[in-house]
Amino acid sequence: METSSDDSCCVTKTGESNSCDSVFERLFSAVSCVSLPQPSWAAHLINLAGVRDVVFIDAAVAHRTSDGSSVLFNRKALHVKSNMEVQVYILDKLIDSAAIGVSPFATSALEVESMLKVVDGIDVCRGGPSLKDFPDVSPECAFVDCQKSWRHNKCLLVTPGGAICRLCSGLVDTLRIHADRRAARAKQGIPLKRFRLSVVPTQQQKLSALRHARSAVQRSRARLAKRNKLLLEQLQAAMKS
Repeated sequence: METSSDDSCCVTKTGESNSCDSVFERLFSAVSCVSLPQPSWAAHLINLAGVRDVVFIDAAVAHRTSDGSSVLFNRKALHVKSNMEVQVYILDKLIDSAAIGVSPFATSALEVESMLKVVDGIDVCRGGPSLKDFPDVSPECAFVDCQKSWRHNKCLLVTPGGAICRLCSGLVDTLRIHADRRAARAKQGIPLKRFRLSVVPTQQQKLSALRHARSAVQRSRARLAKRNKLLLEQLQAAMKS
């Protein structure tokens, strides 16, 4: 059985048949022996309420030249559960691991290392236009990410060569239309809608659902008012006859 050269690191690095519990125990107890693909990667041992997980995170920092500020964010993550189930996250969004060639389960620490290399090599969509180019628009189909770039709610995330996915690329026209409408309203003296702060996709979906529900209620009230008016007219006509 091949193991790490350091005797203190007893992580099994073979595909031999071991129970998931045994493999995870070795991984959890000697995670420092797992080779990370880049210095930006780090391993985190989570033990909450008796449930243990190993999470590998690729951290990044977005520096803003405009004001000198910076934002720390998780670019990629590999989550190994106690049953050796594996989940992959890109920009904190769970993706289909099979689509990038990562098995849903790991059988050894060596396989975890291989998975990390695969995830590290993934090219991520850079997002759409910068917020500074379209600062005062609020499209429901997009949000501003941690790098201050507009990103489509359904961004494909994984793109060849780190190009911009087709959905984020199409935001240029969408944002320009919103900006033109806003400018036209301002020119005509029409009160502008208050700029909505960017929210994550899950929040936007909730807000969108609430807006649709409110619109449905308003339409229902309009129909009831119309029906009530018709009944009143029929009643008045009947009383006159």
